[in-house]
Amino acid sequence: MNIAISGASGFIGRHLTAYFTERGHRVIPLARPMFREGMLGYLTQALSHCDVVINLAGAPISKRWTPEHKRELYDSRIRVTHRIISALNAVRTKPKVLISASAVGIYPTEGDSDEYTNTRGGGFLADLCYAWEKEARRCPSQTRLVITRFGIVISPDGGAMVQMLRPLKLAKIGTAIGPGTQPFPWIDIRDLCRAMDFIIHNESVSGVVNLVAPQQVSQWAFTKAMSKAYNAGLTLIVPKFVFRFMYGEAASFLTTGPSVRPTRLKEMNFRFETPTLEQLFSGTDRTTVDELDLKRYLGRWYEIARYDHRFERGMSEVTATYTLLPNGTLRVENEGVRNEEGKKIHKKAIGKAYVPDPAFPGRLKVSFFLWFYSDYYVLELDTVGYNYALIGSRSDKYLWILSRTPHLPEDIKKKLLHAAAQRGYDTGKLAVFETEESGNIVPNDLDFDRDRRVYILTGANRGGKTTITQAVGQLFVLAQGGIYIPGKAFTFSPVTGIFTHFPADEDKTLDLGRLGEECKRFKAIYEEADSRSLLLMNESFSTTSFEEGYYIAKDSVRAILHKGMRTIYNTHMHKLAFDVEEMNEEQQKQILFLGSLRKRMILKVPIFTRKQRLSVTKCLIYYGTNRLLL
Repeated sequence: MNIAISGASGFIGRHLTAYFTERGHRVIPLARPMFREGMLGYLTQALSHCDVVINLAGAPISKRWTPEHKRELYDSRIRVTHRIISALNAVRTKPKVLISASAVGIYPTEGDSDEYTNTRGGGFLADLCYAWEKEARRCPSQTRLVITRFGIVISPDGGAMVQMLRPLKLAKIGTAIGPGTQPFPWIDIRDLCRAMDFIIHNESVSGVVNLVAPQQVSQWAFTKAMSKAYNAGLTLIVPKFVFRFMYGEAASFLTTGPSVRPTRLKEMNFRFETPTLEQLFSGTDRTTVDELDLKRYLGRWYEIARYDHRFERGMSEVTATYTLLPNGTLRVENEGVRNEEGKKIHKKAIGKAYVPDPAFPGRLKVSFFLWFYSDYYVLELDTVGYNYALIGSRSDKYLWILSRTPHLPEDIKKKLLHAAAQRGYDTGKLAVFETEESGNIVPNDLDFDRDRRVYILTGANRGGKTTITQAVGQLFVLAQGGIYIPGKAFTFSPVTGIFTHFPADEDKTLDLGRLGEECKRFKAIYEEADSRSLLLMNESFSTTSFEEGYYIAKDSVRAILHKGMRTIYNTHMHKLAFDVEEMNEEQQKQILFLGSLRKRMILKVPIFTRKQRLSVTKCLIYYGTNRLLL
């Protein structure tokens, strides 16, 4: 899914970008230059390939409202929204949904309000939100419009909470905004991201949705709970006049506030993970992933970083290998190296693991000694390729970063560290133990022969799958063209053709879509190619859900095996690699069956002359093939 976000560099935008990227979506940031005069064409082009548009653009409101800043607040919201609507009207294929931000400041400060409240408050902030929403309502009818009214978004790494934490961290003093009795509509940033995802995937949701926590609290109650969580020695109420002196008219949104309920989210049975202050400030967030496919999780993981404990102290080059046993449990094999008196001693431990409660698939139990089990919580996971993971336990004393490769890209590492910090873990305690690179280059060997016609390559991003696939194709092109290859030696049998099946960019002018286009290209390749062809496939059929892509890929591999063409298929679908034995067994049965047919049909083969037989013999030697290629 392609998701365009205006204001992607802001506090909320950064979190949403990380959230959707982690789930395999493509995020397109709409930078400020796109909203300048004369740039409508560029903005239209950017939105023409988007499924979702999220409009978050807006200058920060927590500044003194001078006439200049009021104009900036207005332009950064209404003008940007106006240009987005203009671009949407110009786009031929409309996005499925537009989510346009607003704020709970539109509600009156008296009484309780929800999405069904028809009156609005007074003052500049309410007028600003009203004009903002009015512009968004010009959205084309083909696009579903959702207006999200944000409460005060809470996160320790940005927004209002950072400002509230400054005196608390410096002097251990919590400061509430006077009078303290005013409502404080808040929402955890994690719930906000989940709610946005919920809105996108529920087509019945349209109109206004309040993004606030179900618990209604006062400003004093919030500050008191935060002070207790951060061990503040004292909590004070700062009088109104202090904020009026600092912010002028802008102090009104601090010293007053509406009482707001998330009625529509509750009606749609949206589940808040942090509905109360007690849960918000309960300490470390150890919520596990909602889904975990054990078959995809199998294989080797490299330990990138960890909280160092006694049982691992002094260990390096640590790996964990998971194997599925017939009874549904996992075999766990941990390995590492410990330096003892200048010598590297290899250590190994064999354990077992299982999922005690299917309702919580991310919570495992692991044991390396008898019936003594420890918790193993999968906190964060690359749900697309299962390439990296953040592992914790019931206690916040344990934390690991795991990767499918010995080295984790810096951007991924930063993302996981950020996620851990967001959960309340002390990332400063993490010790990094990435495997040292070897001084020797480890070559990759690929042998196409009678028993090895198809290779399925799996692994992490940047692990070299695409590189080796392209390298093999280039070697064939060079060698078959009579050009020296970049290597000491290369033995091959020439091919009748080299076919590539790499993902293409989505073309909105096509009715088939990306998946349909992939299937069409594969059909054309399969009809043209023969057993002497070379087929190179890169992340084929990954443009749909994992389950659908997996079944299409599996049937494609079966067809390739039947035709007998040499193939390299690199994919993130690890499950496909685990089914190799099953597909090999199926192919063996087919070969035996075909063999029995050949015996009955052998008399129908014409008799060659001696000259013809020699010609055929030369051809077989030249191609280095076996009988399946005839």
